[in-house]
Amino acid sequence: MPDDTQDPLNERVLRRSKHLEPRDMPDGVQLLKQTQLANYLALSKEQQALFAEFDGERNVQQVLHELLQKQERPNLRSFYDFVVTAVERGFLVPAGDEETQDAESAPLRTLSLPFGWGYAAAIILSGIMIAGGIFFIRQVKYAIPLTPGEWLLALIVISVGMSLSGMLSGFVLKGFSRVVYGPSINLKRVIPYVAVDTRDGFMGGRKCEIATALQASATPFLIIAAGAVLHNDVVVFAAVLTAFILLCPVGATPGADLIHAVFRKQYRLRRLSTRFLGRRLIVQLWRFVPEFFSRKKDKGEENYMFVFVTCTLIWLGTALQFGGDIIRSSGSALVWDLEYAPELSRRLFAGVSLAITFILIAGPLLYQVWVVLQNLFQLLRPRLFSTERRIAKRNRAPESQATVEEVLLYLKDSLLFAQLSEEVLKAVAAAMTPLAVKPETEVIRQGESGQALYMVTTGRARIEREDDFGETRIVAGIGPGDVFGEIALIDDIPRTSTVVSDVPLTLLQLERTDFERLVLDQLGAETVRTTIQVCGFLRKCDMFSGWHNQALMSIALRFKFLDVDKDEKVIDEDGENDRFFLIYEGRFQVSRGGKPIVTLSTGDYFGEISLLRNTPAISTVAAVEPSRCLILTRDEFLEFVSHDFLTGYAIEGELEQRMSEAGV
Repeated sequence: MPDDTQDPLNERVLRRSKHLEPRDMPDGVQLLKQTQLANYLALSKEQQALFAEFDGERNVQQVLHELLQKQERPNLRSFYDFVVTAVERGFLVPAGDEETQDAESAPLRTLSLPFGWGYAAAIILSGIMIAGGIFFIRQVKYAIPLTPGEWLLALIVISVGMSLSGMLSGFVLKGFSRVVYGPSINLKRVIPYVAVDTRDGFMGGRKCEIATALQASATPFLIIAAGAVLHNDVVVFAAVLTAFILLCPVGATPGADLIHAVFRKQYRLRRLSTRFLGRRLIVQLWRFVPEFFSRKKDKGEENYMFVFVTCTLIWLGTALQFGGDIIRSSGSALVWDLEYAPELSRRLFAGVSLAITFILIAGPLLYQVWVVLQNLFQLLRPRLFSTERRIAKRNRAPESQATVEEVLLYLKDSLLFAQLSEEVLKAVAAAMTPLAVKPETEVIRQGESGQALYMVTTGRARIEREDDFGETRIVAGIGPGDVFGEIALIDDIPRTSTVVSDVPLTLLQLERTDFERLVLDQLGAETVRTTIQVCGFLRKCDMFSGWHNQALMSIALRFKFLDVDKDEKVIDEDGENDRFFLIYEGRFQVSRGGKPIVTLSTGDYFGEISLLRNTPAISTVAAVEPSRCLILTRDEFLEFVSHDFLTGYAIEGELEQRMSEAGV
């Protein structure tokens, strides 16, 4: 049971933080900064109206209830995601609480700079740096370091160049009267350097972002000019590498920030450094081409696309030319040392130098080609291949056809299907197709269009999700009785996750047309959605906070509602209890020996002790006011506890505490 001092989110009375700095943008978006935590939030017009609803007088549930009464109802998932994000990042705080800075969430310390310069000065200074670097680089030859000392010098120059880049951009922020956070040691690019956080440039406006990014991008050209004046080929080599790093058109780089600041459509409040060229380029092109040939063109996005592609091609071409020049000028000497040098140490060093050169120059280019091909395949796959059609075609199981009566037993245990009449249930059962799936087989795939709904009869499967960074993680497990794949059919959206069988899996498949005809048409979309909305409530309960949406849906289908009148007892002390109770709304009084012990409210649960210990109830539980609960039978509760280890562990720990307090 959650700590009684911690209210569930639905019960929290929230207000807007007092430490907010707004900035209205020309496109109607409002940028907000939480000044204590240095967090940023971009609000659309709809989100601005939603944000204004939190006035410190109503709890979250009341706000949502009032919004649902309006003609334009909010999407529940979007509503809760927005509220959770705003609470976690300090934009919404509990009413009446004093706001204090969370040390763990606090940003880096601020950096006090003695002076700064504005937009015009940044443009002029950056222009001089870039022009000087380009002029002087034509006067010298850059070369691969050939000794350990030269390599050490090159690494120092790269580190200093990247550190100076951030520091000069900080002076620009100072000139715009914005805050500079840092400094800190950054190890994300392998070579350590002193980094400053220039995120506050968002609040300075577009000119501030342009000037900051341009100043940071121009810094390596200053070092190139210095190396050329000193006639030091190694310094020039290192400075050029630094320029390539900072001018890369993708990732969290000044070059990418500059392009986005000038031709942006959305606000880059989160810097995704792992979105490399392939992902960004292919996705943008995929979206851009249909728009280009349509009548309705987004001129801003069109310009951004042209500039982005052009800069990307220039960056790639220049990198290839630079690599070729390096190999021609210095590579032959290293190759000779590698093959013919009499000393073993010289041959080893030559090999290491060539390997480092390849990693620095050719490695990123080859990686980008691989990412391009990978992302192109991922984009084409949903259109060229259909996982669900392949599964349906190849995995029919005529030898293990379930009878209509057997299928009916599964359907009647489902919260969704149990609402259908007997006649319709038989039609649904007849329309379902048995499938036998081999281990490690994809049943549905993230990003593809939904073709059917599935129910597991035997076996186990895992739910995987790929995030924005291209990383795949297991988010939940499913087993017999679980239903999956319905969200894409109801909301008409691509699959949000991938389902892969762990062991031989037997499924019942219901095609989209049959689902729409037999379920949506019979119950109505609103009823189906109401059933699904149980997940929205479960997601806010502590015991389900780490569960994935698909897993929440699975357990939601097992819960049933129970309405309780004021003063009605649902559990009697020393009596038998065969139900688990989760409070949906209202309050319950727990008493023992006629003495009140604790009052439970929304999100709290009870009844688990008698179910887990198979003993009579140790307390009496009665409603303080008209209330509503979600209940599970004994068997369903035991299955639920065993379904998720962390949940079962937490409930067991709470049970031991309660038993100890009761002296049992």
